[in-house]
This record gives sequence, structure tokens and C-alpha cells, in this order.
Amino acid sequence: MTTTPGDTTPTDVPAWVADLREHCAPGLYARTAAHATAATLRQFQPDVIPAGLQTEDYAVAILAEYGGPDETNTVAAGIRAHHRAQVADNRIHGRYVLDGTVLRRLIGPPTVMTHQLTWLRELDSRPTTSIRVRRGVYPGMSRGLALFTSPGDAVEAFVSGEDSETPVSDRDITLYAAKFETLWTAAMPLEDILQLAEAAS
Repeated sequence: MTTTPGDTTPTDVPAWVADLREHCAPGLYARTAAHATAATLRQFQPDVIPAGLQTEDYAVAILAEYGGPDETNTVAAGIRAHHRAQVADNRIHGRYVLDGTVLRRLIGPPTVMTHQLTWLRELDSRPTTSIRVRRGVYPGMSRGLALFTSPGDAVEAFVSGEDSETPVSDRDITLYAAKFETLWTAAMPLEDILQLAEAAS
């Protein structure tokens, strides 16, 4: 992403991202801009389904359960909708590692999770999206991680906190990329996990 001299605002982000600058924290704004302009994404999420993979019902339910004030929820819902469209329209290539508890954690009525799992399976069948699942302890990775690669091969990374998104310094991006690949290698394909769950039910 390019910036105007003396300003850290990217000049090549979509208009909807630029409009967010006054309505969200700098870390969330930077992460949203990175997602909106990325060609590829590598993401680890131990707590919830990643925003780009969420169904609309899941997004509504999780904001109702864990969201903040109405304005904050409105901003978050808008960001999720754009990320969801980016993935659904195959405009970004993504590899995702989820903790197994995310698939079993009930968000909203049971139908919400049923539809969410069906949508994950559909996305995972596409050449643009690959989802893996694992369980266990994640040394140095207690929070989520997202690595975005731009069409020009620049990489930006963010670590998710309780209520924040922290950019990873350039010198640490290689370290976090290696951590993601370790998680990816140790995880099982989503389809294998779902088939095992179906066989046990």
C-alpha cells in the first residue's frame, strides 16, 4: 500500500476502508486496509471463525454476544461484510488454521452453527480457500495471527489482542510466518475433521 507524504493513510485502499479511519482504532484500520487490498492471507484463529469465513448469521450472533456499543458493532459488522464478500467472490487466496474448539463452540441458535459449518465446507472445496484444524497449546500464539501479502508481494502481519490489532514489526514478520507454517503443518484438513465428527455422531 502507498501513503501520502507525512500521512500514514494508504492512498490505494477502497473508499469504504478510507471512510473507516475516524471510526475505528488505528490497528484495526490498518488491518482492515491490509485485508481489503491483499492477494493472499494466512490466518490462525483460536477463538472464533475468522471474519472472512463467517456467515452473516454467525457474524450477527457473535457481535450480539461479544460486541461493544452500537456504533462499534455497526463498524465491525460492516468490516465483516466486506471481508466475507472478498472471500465469497474468490478475490483473496486464503489459508486458515482454526482451533478445534471453534467448530464446537455454539454461537447463537444451533442452526447458526449448522449453516456456518456447511459454509466452511463449501469454501474449503474451492481452490482459493484452504482450512485446517488443530487442537493443543500454541507457544507464543495465544491470540490470533493474520499475514497479508499484497499483489506486489509486500507482507503485513497483525496479532489480535483482547480488543486490539497490533501490527507486527518488519523484523518479526519472518518469525510469525514460520510460526504459522508450523501450525499449518501440524493441523488436519477441515474435511477430515468434519467426517470424523459425523462418523462419531
